[in-house]
Amino acid sequence: MAEKGNKYSVYQGLDTDPSINWGTVASTISDQLTLLKEAKIQERDAIDKATQDQMDQLNKLPDVNDRSLSKIVLEASDRSKEYLRREMDLVKRGLRKPKDYSLFMQSQKNGYSDFGNVVKNWDKWNTAKQEAITNGTQSDLDMFTAEDIESFGNLKNKTVMTNPANGQIQVVSMGLDKDLNYTVMPNAGKNPEAFANPGSINARMRFDEKRKDTTALVTAETAEIARIVEAGRAANGVVTTMEDYRQSPSFDTWKRETTAKLTSNVYDTTQVLTQSGYVLGRTEAEARKKWESQYGTGEDAKPFDASKFIKVNMSGEKPVPQLSESQVNAAKDIVGNKIESQLDSIQSKTQGYDQNSSNARNAKEEEDNKFGRVKAMNDILSADNSQDAINRIDTDPTYENVESMQMVDADGNNVGEKDWLKAKEIKIDYYDPKKGEMTQGTVRLFDDNGNKKSSDKIVMDMVEKLGIPTEQLESYKRAFKKKKGTFNSFKGIANYKRAGAELVETGTVQVDLGNKKVNVSQGVSNVLKENFKDENIDEFEAILTDNTQTLEEKELAEDKLDSYRWSLVTSMVNKAVKPKLRGKGFKLVVGENGALSIRVGTEDIDLGLTKGSLQNDGSLLMTTIEEKINSSKNKTPGKYDNDE
Repeated sequence: MAEKGNKYSVYQGLDTDPSINWGTVASTISDQLTLLKEAKIQERDAIDKATQDQMDQLNKLPDVNDRSLSKIVLEASDRSKEYLRREMDLVKRGLRKPKDYSLFMQSQKNGYSDFGNVVKNWDKWNTAKQEAITNGTQSDLDMFTAEDIESFGNLKNKTVMTNPANGQIQVVSMGLDKDLNYTVMPNAGKNPEAFANPGSINARMRFDEKRKDTTALVTAETAEIARIVEAGRAANGVVTTMEDYRQSPSFDTWKRETTAKLTSNVYDTTQVLTQSGYVLGRTEAEARKKWESQYGTGEDAKPFDASKFIKVNMSGEKPVPQLSESQVNAAKDIVGNKIESQLDSIQSKTQGYDQNSSNARNAKEEEDNKFGRVKAMNDILSADNSQDAINRIDTDPTYENVESMQMVDADGNNVGEKDWLKAKEIKIDYYDPKKGEMTQGTVRLFDDNGNKKSSDKIVMDMVEKLGIPTEQLESYKRAFKKKKGTFNSFKGIANYKRAGAELVETGTVQVDLGNKKVNVSQGVSNVLKENFKDENIDEFEAILTDNTQTLEEKELAEDKLDSYRWSLVTSMVNKAVKPKLRGKGFKLVVGENGALSIRVGTEDIDLGLTKGSLQNDGSLLMTTIEEKINSSKNKTPGKYDNDE
């Protein structure tokens, strides 16, 4: 088969070479070039027309009533026209491909379409969103996103810019120059929050995440266990039998699955964390700013905790929290602790109770006391301001037995708070009420295998040094968790040593008397002068004024009334003096013969007063207590310096 020759070939062989028709060749080439030129002219005309159409559309941007927004729209339109002219010129000069120019122009069209929708829908969206936020229905992430979009409503610093590389539209929050005008272009790397794509704004306006209350969700998960408890309740409120579900072989699996269910995705996990003090931000700097707006920036302010910063990616159509592994684990711990707390609450119902009885009130006071003692030591561990927590030991009667606390390394050397990783033990000097003497206790931070003890174990070891019997520690722990207490991670303590001071102004200390707060001096006087009433006093006095009562019954009532009044006095005095003594044991003692004395540490001190000689003078009592303590060998509250 003969090979078909090219119509522009000038060589076909020597023997069969026909003559060349140069006219045909020239005509063919001319026709081809003409067609090519016409195609390019048509393409250029099409581009010109498309450019003009786009400019016409820019002149037809929706009218707006807001003058600031109108100015932004006008300036943006002018800038876009200039970019289009520049890009068209590059096409005509052959420096820009028509295809690339078409993509540039399409980005412009899409951008302004999205921008128009933002302008049109923003007011309606903002009104509805703010109402939802006010009603408390939105998640923290939803409010974070809304706050970001809401900034669009502040137009004084806004401008609409075109990305010269691709034609995309950006709404930019400009920075202040030295003349306080918004002319400074922000750094996209350092301040990504200053740039917003109109398309992304529209998408985020559709983002609507409702708040999921973690505690309520846990309650719902434990509802079946609560139902079983209620089903077993007798008429008197006492459940005869109820096994603690935590002792069940299936408990660990159930708890693990329940925790996984409530932290099944990044959004639910974020809700758990933000409800526990974590903050959102695109950058750490933004999160820090939010933290400081909430907690302040002064010396007493809560310092920023970078571990509680949740980075949010706002580059897409919806916000995406970027949680670290430690944050995911922290969320699971939070849910797990809430489950335990719920079960403690449910289990406590098995004991039965009467809210109106004195026994119930006493039980509540006991639970509060247990909670307070655990919280006291827990606050010291990794507290937001450890030194503040330590300083409370000086005045809080919860710590009355504590003399000093310090971290030591493996060689027994003191370790500062900042070097807590070197600590192996915590040494605590404390007054042991069982022994009646000062004692040094050791809280080990590692077990026999060299493994770091859990925070709850460290805390409970410290609680024991407050004079709590070992066998009661578990009940204290349950009381703490029952009130939704969460054990802090151990990150060191500030070393503490109690300073000595004279006892002064105890009479001015405020104490509770009935539903009022009074100076203890006045409170003592009011009680002893019977210038104070409560239901118990009323009960005794009703007997004393009842003519149907026998003399013996009235004498008994009189003795009980006197005993009750002095129990109130003792309680008020102890509450006033104990914090002032800062750790040393104290008790006002009323002898059988009416003699008044005090016990300070291991020393009994006679006040030289009796109930009768006091003459109902609360000020005299408090002044005498101060004088006797300050002149005794235990003048220095705390460690017994004179005994060393």
